[in-house]
Amino acid sequence: MKYIIGKPVPSEIEIIQSILKPYVDDGVILERSREDIENNINKFFIAKIKNNIAGVISYYNYSDKLIEIRSLAVKKEYFKKGIGAALVKAAVEILLNNYNNVKIFALTYHPDFFKKCGFVEVLKDTLPEKIWKDCRNCAHQFECGETSLIYSKQ
Repeated sequence: MKYIIGKPVPSEIEIIQSILKPYVDDGVILERSREDIENNINKFFIAKIKNNIAGVISYYNYSDKLIEIRSLAVKKEYFKKGIGAALVKAAVEILLNNYNNVKIFALTYHPDFFKKCGFVEVLKDTLPEKIWKDCRNCAHQFECGETSLIYSKQ
């Protein structure tokens, strides 16, 4: 399946939200408001198949040394086609090229997927910036089932 990884434009925000929504509804990723996506559109990447957005990913800068991969979602009909892995790979490559000695991390309910993308499991305590930013406001703060991983250059 042929797809192109690129940057979204503001007119694609609703499509991005529609791709994220099933994952938000399932409690797998945090909701992203239209305003949030619009204000951070430069931190999103999309995968397109024949001009249709098939998947999305974004990142959050805690600092020039710590960046989170987040909001990874692929339309269900494109599962197991390599789109999610391609989005992760593209985001990681761009971040590594733009930031020196950056630690890239993800919190996920699907650690095996991220391990296949070059991430290794770490304790959440090693990511205090994340804990203070998002985790402290999460309903699952004390019963979190997510696994924290960092990208390990291989």
